[in-house]
Amino acid sequence: MVDDILNFFYKNRILIIVIIVFLIVIAILSLVLNRNGEEENTPNNSLDTTTLTLFGSLNVELEEGSEYIEPGYYAADSKGIIKTDLVIVSGNVDTSTVGTYTITYTIDGVKKTRTVNVIEKEEVETESENEVITFELLGEDALTISLNSGYTEPGYTATSSIAGDLKDYVSVSGTIDTSSSGVYTLTYRLTYKDKVYEKIRTVVVSNDNLSIAITKNTTNYTNQDIKLTIKVTGDNFSYIKLPDNVLVQTKETTYTVSDNGDYTFIAYSKTGKSYERTIKIDTIDKTAPTGTCNATINNTSTTIKVTAVDAFSKIKSYTYYDNGKIIATSTDKSYVVNRKTSNVITVKVIDNATNERILVCTVK
Repeated sequence: MVDDILNFFYKNRILIIVIIVFLIVIAILSLVLNRNGEEENTPNNSLDTTTLTLFGSLNVELEEGSEYIEPGYYAADSKGIIKTDLVIVSGNVDTSTVGTYTITYTIDGVKKTRTVNVIEKEEVETESENEVITFELLGEDALTISLNSGYTEPGYTATSSIAGDLKDYVSVSGTIDTSSSGVYTLTYRLTYKDKVYEKIRTVVVSNDNLSIAITKNTTNYTNQDIKLTIKVTGDNFSYIKLPDNVLVQTKETTYTVSDNGDYTFIAYSKTGKSYERTIKIDTIDKTAPTGTCNATINNTSTTIKVTAVDAFSKIKSYTYYDNGKIIATSTDKSYVVNRKTSNVITVKVIDNATNERILVCTVK
């Protein structure tokens, strides 16, 4: 008997070897495919800088013929920049056909799914007619409010075509901390006649407190234009409105002013909140001083007297000239030269904004 078995294996050894090799190949391929599937479904946390949040239930159940309303989603990167508009949503729900449908949400390599089960519609009769239940949220299903701004509940409606108002059958769960930025969820449940109806409201508390800093390229009197540097700090920044109504979508910009006055800059957050900062410019002086001068010349000395005014930055100094040559520079509006000068006496008057005026003196 043993000899017959050995003889059988010997005669069919090639076929047996082929079968064994085939089974090994099948096992290896199965192991590789399973590992690839696991790698595809495993997110790369080291590269993922975007957070994707799905609002509402991840497993939605609808009756056949009803309307599917997307509960919504929210995406933001690690810096707090909202990227919801960049989420790619794929998949369709046909509520006219019973079945299971999958909605896929993808952004920056992050993928999440929501399952929608369409079930057969049940006809429920109360007493002698069908009872219609209406349960709706007032206001928006997804709200964005500013940090520390306070939350006002928009409310809801719950009615029966037979029993009337059903608000006493509604419970609301979930809390919103407006002192801390984040995504909060409120769940509204109507429990009536052994059936539960559910609605979800999502509230995003956004830290959009902005501040504006304005610096000047000079704090001294000047006869030049002044360059202002405007810098906004804070999250959820949208744009800056300049005094000439130009909109700038960067947090830092420059603005040039040519005249004295008040200049107001307004920063807006993505939630529409505005923050103002006004700066007063009063150091621009582009007008030279005005005035007259007299020179009294005798054999031993010359006395020069100046009458000059500068209405804005005030006079800084006087430079006295005899026939084009400098006699002296002084802060005094009169000067005595201890010698006889020529008949060509001039004075340069300079104000604190470096504007200057040459006065030709009347000689006596």
